[in-house]
Amino acid sequence: MVRSYFSQRKNRVRLASATSQWRDVVRGCPQGFTFGPLLWNLFQNDLTQATVEADISMYADDHQIFSSNHSIGRVEEKLIHDGSKITKWYEENLLQVNIKKYQSMVLGERNGTVEMNMQIGGV
Repeated sequence: MVRSYFSQRKNRVRLASATSQWRDVVRGCPQGFTFGPLLWNLFQNDLTQATVEADISMYADDHQIFSSNHSIGRVEEKLIHDGSKITKWYEENLLQVNIKKYQSMVLGERNGTVEMNMQIGGV
């Protein structure tokens, strides 16, 4: 059953009156099937092992890493360290990294702006 779920699938795009040719689907799960979320959870399960300095929150394919410390420098170190490891995990698992979606937010008692150099893994 699992083999048929991933093999011999084709896809095409229809936009207004134009329709593309059928092409083989070489990656991904069919959308709309209840089996997809279970497979994704099994697939991404070891991502939590990539975070050792910070914590990770995962909801579907949305991941957030977070950390707390009295030193903003230490928080930055933790996030850069684990962000690099997560980026490497994505690449090793043939997932596309969208570095433009990497963001940071600092919460604390002080007012003002904090600059963080969030260059992750040379990306």
